[in-house]
Amino acid sequence: AAPTIIEGTVRIRKSTAGVIGAWGVLRVFRVDPASVDEIVKRVEAGFAPIISAAPGFARYSTIDLGNGMIASTSSFLTQAQADASVSLAADWVKKNLGALIPNPPEVTSMPITTSWSK
Repeated sequence: AAPTIIEGTVRIRKSTAGVIGAWGVLRVFRVDPASVDEIVKRVEAGFAPIISAAPGFARYSTIDLGNGMIASTSSFLTQAQADASVSLAADWVKKNLGALIPNPPEVTSMPITTSWSK
């Protein structure tokens, strides 16, 4: 079967110049579509500055995938730093977006490779 292609819009992007992360985290949230703008606004003002100051931070993005789906990606220098970001994000979301994000996200953590296999 053909893959499902989801197109989105990057709403927030933060990065540390010259730093390439070795470990990444992908979070996918399903929310009420009417809440997306408010969620992005709060994340940009509150969470993006926190995660971008975390040890080993390389990159962070929030992507609006449409229909109430939001993805965030982050990368860090080490797995331990990426794992710490998962707890950091979960705590922040619970305290600041609990009413807007009632269900936990799907979280995937993985090493980042810069080479592609054929």
